[in-house]
Amino acid sequence: MRTRSVTTALGALCLLAVCVLAASPVNAQPIIRHGIDAFRTPSIPPTDMDFGTDPIPAGFFCSGSEPFTKTLHLVGVPVDTVPANVLNGADTVIERLQDVNLISGSGSTAVVVRALRLTGADTIIVSCPDEGETEWKVDACLCGNQPTSQLHLTFDAACGCGVANGSLRLNVCLRFTRVDTGEVLGPLSRPVELLVQNMPWCEKAGPGHLSVAGPISVSSGCTDCDQKASSLPGTSNFYPGLSCSTQTVDCWTLFGHLTRCHNSNTPGHPHCVNPICSREQP
Repeated sequence: MRTRSVTTALGALCLLAVCVLAASPVNAQPIIRHGIDAFRTPSIPPTDMDFGTDPIPAGFFCSGSEPFTKTLHLVGVPVDTVPANVLNGADTVIERLQDVNLISGSGSTAVVVRALRLTGADTIIVSCPDEGETEWKVDACLCGNQPTSQLHLTFDAACGCGVANGSLRLNVCLRFTRVDTGEVLGPLSRPVELLVQNMPWCEKAGPGHLSVAGPISVSSGCTDCDQKASSLPGTSNFYPGLSCSTQTVDCWTLFGHLTRCHNSNTPGHPHCVNPICSREQP
């Protein structure tokens, strides 16, 4: 399975609305507090899972089906939370397990992926010798025990921002549902590693970002996966996707293009939601 590279909050994952509750003064080496980071996987481009080197076995979908070696294109599905919708549509939640003291200019923390929900951008077609072409919907979620990874943070005291490097390892299960009959196959387990390469972050949120206070109950799996709800802390003073050059830029200037609108009860006044900035557009 091909790994996925996370270079910015708007690359492989889209940072969700968060803002600092209490932060160290700019130009001081901060202590980055234990907390969560919530992300939203963009639909364009989707996340790819490549089965070219690790195919789904022959006969998995039906008697005589060929090994599946194609690429699945996946998009995010909001995870279930209590309070409801507190993460504003996040499909991926990561927990940083320790405080990180950056007095030396760098430090590391253990991280665990706590929630993941994805679904196929399209259905897949599988040829069955006795039936012809069959159509399947795919869903992905966490399953089983999740491994612990390391994230290394460096800090630039000149502006209160830095970069993060490391990887995120997780165990993902795939579930396939046949469109015409509702037959369900799986879950099929696959390990995944997401590379984090020079991902910018700041210890303070930019203007217009939301705050998320804990505790938050997050359902980390989906139907037929064996994960249960976890109680997690809120966000802290760590904001992926911001950098020295963007830290003071208004949120709507940076992320306004992500706004999505739908009809409301008032004709001519659609309701618009942005996954990062506050819900009310200025």
